[in-house]
Amino acid sequence: MDNLKNYVIRINNNSQTKNLVNDLLGTKIAGFETLENKRGLLFSKSEVERFIDEEERHDVKVLTKDSSQSLKSMSSGEQKKALLQYLLSSKPDFLVLINPFDNLDTTTRKK
Repeated sequence: MDNLKNYVIRINNNSQTKNLVNDLLGTKIAGFETLENKRGLLFSKSEVERFIDEEERHDVKVLTKDSSQSLKSMSSGEQKKALLQYLLSSKPDFLVLINPFDNLDTTTRKK
């Protein structure tokens, strides 16, 4: 955390977002060489949906393993909080955040 850096990249096109995320997680973008050989994770609605699918199809609870509530039955804000807690507990070298504040209450946004 000594050399913590934050970047904001704004893109209006969803297909470009997917490509950008893949490139960032694969560290193939000029100017982001500091991410090379680092482990990155994705925080996005699509990741929540992926975990919901795993839970429904295979009864594999990752984000809700300590809860009696299914991920699908949670509010979208609760789903994002569960994903963020999971990602942070995984101790990645960096996170790629897609619309991180969507569906989060004011208190959570301040944390």
